[in-house]
Amino acid sequence: MAALSLACGIATASAASDWAGINRYDNSNTTIKAQANTGTRVVFVGNSITDFWASTHPSFFTDNDFIGRGISGQTTYQFLVRFREDVVELSPAAVIINGGTNDIAENNYAYSEDRTFGNIASMAEIASANGIKVILASVLPASGFNWNPSIKDAADKIASLNARIKAYAESKSYPYIDYYSALVSGSDRALNPAYTNDGVHPTAAGYDVMESIALPVIRSVVKLDANMPETASIYGGAIAEGESTVMHRRGIGSFEIYTKLIGGETFQIEADGRKYGIADGYMAENGAANIEKTGVYRIRANFVSRTASVEQVDGLGLFYCITNSRKIELTYAGNGIFKGYGDITLLNLGWGYDTRYRLAMDLGGSVQWWGPINDNEDGDPRDTEEYFYMKETNPTNQWDNKWKFDISKADADHVLKGIEVTVDFNADQYTHSMAYGVEAPAQSVPATLTAQGEALAEGSSFVMTKIDGTTFELFTRLSAGKTFDVTDGTEYYVSDRGELAKGTGNTVDKDGIYCINLNFAKGTFEIGEVSKMTVYCCWFGGDLNQGCEYKGNGVWEQTAYWAIDDFRYKFRMDVGGKSQFWGPVNADEDGTPDGTPEYFHMVRSTPASQWDNKWKVDPALKNHNVKWTVSLNGTQYTHTQADADLSGAEAAVAVGADGEWEYFSVQGVRLEGEPQTGIYIRRKNGISEKIVIR
Repeated sequence: MAALSLACGIATASAASDWAGINRYDNSNTTIKAQANTGTRVVFVGNSITDFWASTHPSFFTDNDFIGRGISGQTTYQFLVRFREDVVELSPAAVIINGGTNDIAENNYAYSEDRTFGNIASMAEIASANGIKVILASVLPASGFNWNPSIKDAADKIASLNARIKAYAESKSYPYIDYYSALVSGSDRALNPAYTNDGVHPTAAGYDVMESIALPVIRSVVKLDANMPETASIYGGAIAEGESTVMHRRGIGSFEIYTKLIGGETFQIEADGRKYGIADGYMAENGAANIEKTGVYRIRANFVSRTASVEQVDGLGLFYCITNSRKIELTYAGNGIFKGYGDITLLNLGWGYDTRYRLAMDLGGSVQWWGPINDNEDGDPRDTEEYFYMKETNPTNQWDNKWKFDISKADADHVLKGIEVTVDFNADQYTHSMAYGVEAPAQSVPATLTAQGEALAEGSSFVMTKIDGTTFELFTRLSAGKTFDVTDGTEYYVSDRGELAKGTGNTVDKDGIYCINLNFAKGTFEIGEVSKMTVYCCWFGGDLNQGCEYKGNGVWEQTAYWAIDDFRYKFRMDVGGKSQFWGPVNADEDGTPDGTPEYFHMVRSTPASQWDNKWKVDPALKNHNVKWTVSLNGTQYTHTQADADLSGAEAAVAVGADGEWEYFSVQGVRLEGEPQTGIYIRRKNGISEKIVIR
């Protein structure tokens, strides 16, 4: 549906070999069928409205034993073809059928209400014949479709189809979910703009409304086991914060806890005298959950869906919206509480100083955003606890789902000094607080650190880069079967399953390129293999060719032909089994290379989309082989871009022996000295040469 739907459809359902998208959920269906049926399973079959629902509010599905089987762009004709694979063979207790929008938009065929209604009735009959309870849902309101503006009477057709679906549901005693009446707005009978950005697809707030309508209807049909546990706890050798810890109840049969776990140990979930482990995302009775690495984790257990998960929390940061970047990193303080300290300089947008922020969590290898309970919150801080309540969010841009700093706490230079951020994930309600003018606790951090030992394949010792006040890092090649130490000259530090400890003898299991990272604020010592470093092309949202070649001493090189008019790029690194983006120091950078080294300086980034946190290839290099050189060791991480088609030799231009050389960038900016990398121009006695350093 719409441009978004079309993009999803091309990749899945619209391929000529799989018109109905039967293969879209094949792996997931196989996994579900292998699990014991809870008897409360409910399948939602639909188009992109259902597809995006499951990705926007995944917890609504996982917490309730609901299964999303929406495919973007599809019509009811395609639903019917895949109905056996995506519904019947999963043996759900009930199915919710919600379709018709794309039929009316004529995504496949000229619209026929009789045929669309017939498809819906056929699915209902198939479900009933297989002992599956049927719940029918209204088509959502829409006054038109931006991908097919020729449809002028969408509102009339939707109203007519809904009346027919409702009458059929009543005749068969099927429950009917009326999304339409709660979401329609205006004389044109459009989807209420408070709940949509494109007139067709609900926003997170729109899905909130739909959930409040759907859940009571579903629970009237599929009732939960009255013996769901009221309490649950975790215990075992992996528990670092006591012998056992009580989990927090988040809903009927749903429990969660944030806690520190010890690597190399196991734990179990206990409820009503029964013990469970975790296997392939599901609870396994009398099993155990294994923890490979010491760290902070989020543990979830759902006795409705019988699902469970253990995800590591690698970081939590305060995200200042205007800079599109994290400004304060929080550290774990125990019992689900994180704290962070720092100053923030407010930026002026012309109409005033911007104060918007939200929270970003590094969770299980991806970013989980946290914002206010009210998705549309736009007020200044209020002296109420409710203002600071939080929930998981899925913002569409850097500005959505945010709170605001208290601007009255800023000094004359518009700096918020001594911010103390406290976040509590184990409270009955997720929440946070902000205090100002707080002095951060003193930390004992070495002035310098050196890595040394036989495992260092590129030299006997290296001074590590201090990338901030508490973090040291080194990119280098390590050899397996040998050891290395990290020392400040007095103390020695060792990685104890990812935790920073004192000792010697760090090792790796295989030869490779590694990132060695010690964070004294977090108390972590990470040794992560760098399996890939690559230029990431923003235009097509993916890696450029095969990636960079490691040259040694934290330097990578990549050459690729650039032929497109969109010049935006960044870097992506696979490190420690996770993906990490790198972008400019100025997160809002949007210019072309300006001849200054600062333009190419780089830091880790958390882009909100494929377009954010990027540099640009010099437009003069279009239709050329471009060579990127990345250097991640030294006082400033940086990179260069150069024309790889030019000769590496100096131009044969005769100049006099007398006089001093002058150095310029290719844009004509005077340089302080002779560059050691890239392309530059040198001039003496009025004669210029272009130099390329390979």
